Amino acid sequence: MFLEPFQQQTGVIPKITFEKMMEVYEGHPAVASAINFLAWQTTGMGFYTSQNDEYTESKDGKLAKEYIDDWNEQVGLDEMLQITTIYVVGFGNAFWHKIDGDISNLQIIPIQAVERLIPAEKLQTQRFTPWSQIQGLKLTSHYGGKIIPWDEIIHFCYKPVRMDGFGTGILHKLCTRMLVGDGEIRYSYAEIIGKIEDSIMKQFEKFGAPNELWIFPGLTDAKLREYHGKIQSLPRTGARFTTNIEKACVKQILAERARGFDAYLETLYNVFYLALETPLPKLFTTPGFTEASAKAAIEVAERKVQALQRFLKRIIERKVWSEVLRKAGYDPGQASIRLYWGMPNKPEFQIKDVLEAYNLGVVNREEARKILLELGWPIQIQTKTEVSE
Repeated sequence: MFLEPFQQQTGVIPKITFEKMMEVYEGHPAVASAINFLAWQTTGMGFYTSQNDEYTESKDGKLAKEYIDDWNEQVGLDEMLQITTIYVVGFGNAFWHKIDGDISNLQIIPIQAVERLIPAEKLQTQRFTPWSQIQGLKLTSHYGGKIIPWDEIIHFCYKPVRMDGFGTGILHKLCTRMLVGDGEIRYSYAEIIGKIEDSIMKQFEKFGAPNELWIFPGLTDAKLREYHGKIQSLPRTGARFTTNIEKACVKQILAERARGFDAYLETLYNVFYLALETPLPKLFTTPGFTEASAKAAIEVAERKVQALQRFLKRIIERKVWSEVLRKAGYDPGQASIRLYWGMPNKPEFQIKDVLEAYNLGVVNREEARKILLELGWPIQIQTKTEVSE
């Protein structure tokens, strides 16, 4: 894709605005649930760090890993990653702002606040990529319309298939209309499902309440019309009928052709759930799944989660922690700080291991007693006060 002069002047606008996608995320429970499920599976287990053991340089008594761990806690990296992953999964993008260029003063830019990317002025007919040649990010007028310099932005750009500077997420598939020929455009799936559910609600309101037949035996036609007008003005839903025929009855009338929509609806909802990229909404709402089929579906979703984890890991290590370490005076390459998802495996000790470590002098007497206490031995640990006395 090459930028037109118009794009160079105004910047590159997402094909579908983030505000539009946010409306779908907030408006449809299944969409929000699917995106949240994937985000929670990706970051919900937390993370821990490691460093190159041979790198022993310290600043203020802290090794590089200790410095990064303290920094992560200071900025709330765990919480930031949870919101960021929702943005990445759903919208394909997340933007962190280094306020005043300070890596320790990070703020997540609300995704709906992003209006466009501003290409570099020197860009003429060069190919525009999501990794370079951007000079700024412009916010919407609702958020002040400010242009933030690109060197103050950390961009999580997931699946940049259009090569226009933006990534793509689940909501893009749901919000994109499709040309089907002869100039005719098919609604997006978010619109299709929305219209179906709106129609269902309208039918429920129309036919959900019982019809009523009010019988006034012997009433004249003129008086019946008067009564009918009064009854129709009553503030109640459902149709009202009046008659002066004593044995009249009311039948519920439904269009017979509407009963053949079941297969159509099932097809549309299957595609809709497929676009959500996780089997969990389908598993939770559709009876009949066997344990084997559910397990196979979840295993497929786990591949998606692993890809997301690798994507986030690379950006945090290369674009965030490297800058943090460099600013603090460490050598990022030598420190080799790495992110691992989950919790570190805690070694399991047996009693003989503790006693052997004590005999070898690896641990002292008090350390051995503390370990044995954690293993369940009823040992009384003396406090420093008790020892001094």
